[in-house]
Amino acid sequence: MPSPNLNITHVTGAQDNKVTTLNETTDLLDEAMNDTVTIDINNADATLTAAQTQENARILLSSTTTPITADRTVNIQAEKRVLFFEQPIDVDEQFSIIVQVTGGGGTSVVLPNNGWALVYCDGANCDIVARQDSDARTAFAGTTGTQNIDFDGDSIRTVTLSGTTTLALFSPRQGRTILLEVVGGGNSFALPGTATVIGSGAYVAGSTNYLSILCNNAAAPTYLVTISQ
Repeated sequence: MPSPNLNITHVTGAQDNKVTTLNETTDLLDEAMNDTVTIDINNADATLTAAQTQENARILLSSTTTPITADRTVNIQAEKRVLFFEQPIDVDEQFSIIVQVTGGGGTSVVLPNNGWALVYCDGANCDIVARQDSDARTAFAGTTGTQNIDFDGDSIRTVTLSGTTTLALFSPRQGRTILLEVVGGGNSFALPGTATVIGSGAYVAGSTNYLSILCNNAAAPTYLVTISQ
């Protein structure tokens, strides 16, 4: 009979060679606490096998093509596990890397862009218990339409826009501040919630606008914004 989570074989009372089982148990515990598996999400979603989920502590994501320009889902098996996900891949702002139990029936989590997250799975649902976002500065260009910006990604964005463009933040986190340097004319600025501008600054089309946006309520998103040129 195996253990309930890591599927490690138990020693039985009538077993002749207990040394083999005990050595296998020791090795599997060592792997579950310390080993790394690299998962390629270059062209498609990925699903960890039962052995990969059980026998590794660190899940390192890789891709030969960056930035990734579509959502990617990493499926783990239905085990009770704490897993360390390292996500060094650049992802376009409107896309995400999602971790869930295979089948997608429970709660999923979104990994920070170019960062890491410690994820606990209870066998059905995933939850991030610790994380580190990248502090790198990222520049991206938009044209017209809506440009989505991941609030959980890099903390500084240089945004070059043209035409009539809406900037929309998503995945807000309470207490998190994001800095935007917006260049371009004829632009509007939108948030998924209520934004209150602090001070006398105003958004000026055709100028370089510097915005500091603090999320002070993530459940019903509200933001405090300062604007300067």
